[in-house]
Amino acid sequence: MPITIRPLLARDRESWNPLWQAYLTFYKSELTDEITEFTWQRLIADSEEIMGFVALDEAGNLIGFAHYFYHQTTWSMSEYCYLEDLYINPTTRGGGAGEILVNAVKEKAKSAGKTQFYWTTQNENFRARGLYNKLAGSSTTVKYEIDL
Repeated sequence: MPITIRPLLARDRESWNPLWQAYLTFYKSELTDEITEFTWQRLIADSEEIMGFVALDEAGNLIGFAHYFYHQTTWSMSEYCYLEDLYINPTTRGGGAGEILVNAVKEKAKSAGKTQFYWTTQNENFRARGLYNKLAGSSTTVKYEIDL
């Protein structure tokens, strides 16, 4: 299936929202409409705060998204790129959209002079981890978090 990747645009909201809600459901999370709207506004703002790509099928239907941002680090003079969200419509998984989206973010970060590109996922996300293991080496670090 031919897949097109392009930056997320304001006109994508109606198609993006059901995928965003499905992504949250997959991670057993709920966000208020206010947070979703805030996230959306940041994604479509003309800045590098948070950026996004979308994947479209041959009919032009939005089938997936990738959200990412750059950040400073004490370990390098250049910034790193973090892929925060990646989601593909379950009916189109396995068609290559996930890999193409990851590579689009990687290439964007590389062309912007970033020196590392990374992401996290849940241990139980075996399908995604199959793709991720193909694309990158896993980290030896363990993530700890505290909600404040």
